[in-house]
Amino acid sequence: MTGHPTPEPDLGVLAAQVLFSVQRELFTALAEQGFDDIQPRAGAVLAHLRTDGIRPSALARASGQHMQVIGSLVDDLGRKPDPADRRAKLIHPTETWPPPDADRRLDHARHRGAPCEGTG
Repeated sequence: MTGHPTPEPDLGVLAAQVLFSVQRELFTALAEQGFDDIQPRAGAVLAHLRTDGIRPSALARASGQHMQVIGSLVDDLGRKPDPADRRAKLIHPTETWPPPDADRRLDHARHRGAPCEGTG
């Protein structure tokens, strides 16, 4: 013991701890439901993916991720020309990604009622 009091964590640190705890629980539940290939970093894409497509730059802005991160996350998704600008590409779901019942499984995982770490 050094004699110095341990500072209390600030709000940002506490919020990050809650986020990481919820992410661990959600992605553990997704893995239990057969989505063991979905990693937490994919949430940046999944949360903003639209059936009509979205440009990678818009996806980066909406998710707060760098374009390099978005580029690595969208490899499993389809790309097609943007009808408004043929130079641009739209990222859209494919037949295999996300899986057809992903919304149902994600909703089930979110609402399964299990306590977060440290609360139960």
